[in-house]
Amino acid sequence: MTQSEQLAAAHVLLDAVSAFDHGQGETPQNEAAVKLALDRLSEIGSIRVIEQDDGTIVLDPSPLVSGAIVTITLLARTLAEKYNADYDAVTATIREQLTEILQG
Repeated sequence: MTQSEQLAAAHVLLDAVSAFDHGQGETPQNEAAVKLALDRLSEIGSIRVIEQDDGTIVLDPSPLVSGAIVTITLLARTLAEKYNADYDAVTATIREQLTEILQG
């Protein structure tokens, strides 16, 4: 995978984040906007479909995952620098908040 593939995936993920209107919350319009942004992932090859010799189809999301990791790392480092905080403490806080939000 190339850096340009990672960059393209990272941009699409940021497009999806930007497409969501937090003022509206969970609405069909927001869902459609995010889906439209994420549809581009297949256009840019962020999820590869590989056919094995035996005919088995395998999905390789490496460019997508790589782009997400680079983006999350950049955001966590930026927060740590901005608030003069320890990077590990920032990632721990993000983990806690994700758990709270996604597990209710």
